[in-house]
Amino acid sequence: MSGLFWRGLERFGTQIIQFVLTVVLARILEPKDFGTIALLTVFLLLANVFVNSGFGTAVIQKQAIDEQDLNSVFYLSLAIALVLYCILWIAAPAISLFYKEPILVAVLRWMALGLIFSAVNGVQNAVLTREMRFKASFWVNAAGILVYGVVGIGMAYQGYGLWSLVFGSLASRVASVAGCWFLIGWRPRLVFCWSSVRQLFKYSWKILAATLNDTLFTNLYTLIIGKLYNPTAIAHYNRGQSIPMTAMSSVTATISGVLFPALSRCQDDTVQMRALIRRMILTSTFFVFPAMLGLAAVAKPLVSLLLTDKWLPCVPFLQLSCVTFAFWPLHDANLQVLLASGRSDILLKLEFIKKPLIVLVIVLTYRHGVMAMVIGQALLSPACVFINAWPNSRLIGYSVRQQLADVWPMLLLAALMACMVWSINLLKGSAFLVLTVQCLTGAVIYFGLSRIFGVEAERYLRNTLQDRFVRHRHGA
Repeated sequence: MSGLFWRGLERFGTQIIQFVLTVVLARILEPKDFGTIALLTVFLLLANVFVNSGFGTAVIQKQAIDEQDLNSVFYLSLAIALVLYCILWIAAPAISLFYKEPILVAVLRWMALGLIFSAVNGVQNAVLTREMRFKASFWVNAAGILVYGVVGIGMAYQGYGLWSLVFGSLASRVASVAGCWFLIGWRPRLVFCWSSVRQLFKYSWKILAATLNDTLFTNLYTLIIGKLYNPTAIAHYNRGQSIPMTAMSSVTATISGVLFPALSRCQDDTVQMRALIRRMILTSTFFVFPAMLGLAAVAKPLVSLLLTDKWLPCVPFLQLSCVTFAFWPLHDANLQVLLASGRSDILLKLEFIKKPLIVLVIVLTYRHGVMAMVIGQALLSPACVFINAWPNSRLIGYSVRQQLADVWPMLLLAALMACMVWSINLLKGSAFLVLTVQCLTGAVIYFGLSRIFGVEAERYLRNTLQDRFVRHRHGA
């Protein structure tokens, strides 16, 4: 619970700050500026997967790690980052020609520098997670986000357009590197051993393949929309997706950051693992279901108030993306069991089962416009829950049927709440007034119904908070 608090504060605190900064930048800049940056996202994310190479996960998962392992991973990641930077530098004109956007050459060459900073921080971030030092991680990430805001907003007000996003991102990476080296005791030494790399790679190559596969297909929509449509269209798609994704990336990073090392410590005790995974699913979905469905219900006044009316075309994409991301806690929690158990082979197999489904959905929908593609994406997400949860019926005795039975009451209450909240959109009034009434009404309805019907997660959280309050008073 202590790790969950600091990990949650790190993810939610920094994401809230980042969201505020993004809102400010979105009000200053044009959608096309964000769309131009989004065109390069898939290439940078794929390159970053190779930089990490699954070694960070291997460092966390391995029960006994030494300096030789850490230093070997550090220098290999740095070498991979330098090679990939050179490849992207050479490939920049071809990527620019592919999208028919000449400015992408210079933009990609600057943004690719972030790969080198990611390599420098890779081992240190893995050490932080392995030791569950989430407080230090919070300060490192907070410093990076604040520097991004200062540089990005400052340049945007000076009229630098999309370059404010580029150099804001680079400045954030530099600040994160400085923060890690200041707060973390580990320093690289001139030690490298191929045997350490080979031993870790036996586990990490499967993570690399699965992550590479997942990253490619997750960003396949961006790649296709960017090619078939214009930067403004992809900006609306990405902005609609980014709002729920910002919230859900915080939730899943919090869950995985705490759950993975905790599960790794009891990987030989299936009873304990089942209890941990069930508690995490119940707790996360208790908040995620109403948050995502409620966000879909308030999407229009929220976008109008925060981003101004020029971003209203992103509302349908936002609403559909909320359905997609509502099931992320179930996806992530089930996959963490496989990682902690050392069954990266099953993880890889699951990825190659799911990806043909994604391709099929894209083939069936891309000719019918961006909206049809996003509808298909939303319908696919709950279907993939069955695939990700299936192996855990055998590994820890927690089947898909049991998981759905646990989360069904919260999903039903969240859907009922969202319908009531959406009906408030019919009232006349300012966006701020409508949004305020919707949020207050949604909170009262959902938490009130959870208490009335005795939802297990609500009862557990209430009892936990009461116990901590009593202990705190007695300790004082």
